[in-house]
Amino acid sequence: MGWYTRCSSYSARMVRRAEAIVCHPGSSLVAVMIQAIAHRVNYVWVIDNECGVVGIVTFANMLEVFRENLEPMI
Repeated sequence: MGWYTRCSSYSARMVRRAEAIVCHPGSSLVAVMIQAIAHRVNYVWVIDNECGVVGIVTFANMLEVFRENLEPMI
């Protein structure tokens, strides 16, 4: 019932059943969206280099960024 000590740029696993999907502040939005879709999750934890949580990005947040950037093109 704890976290593995390893920290990768894509995921950190819980010892039990669940898998926490994570990204870093500099991660590509498209890469994070693909990761969320592939793992069928609605949010991704944002972690720093020491694996500390610095925030959460929801799928709705990601879609909002895309919508904001597409509106000027229309």
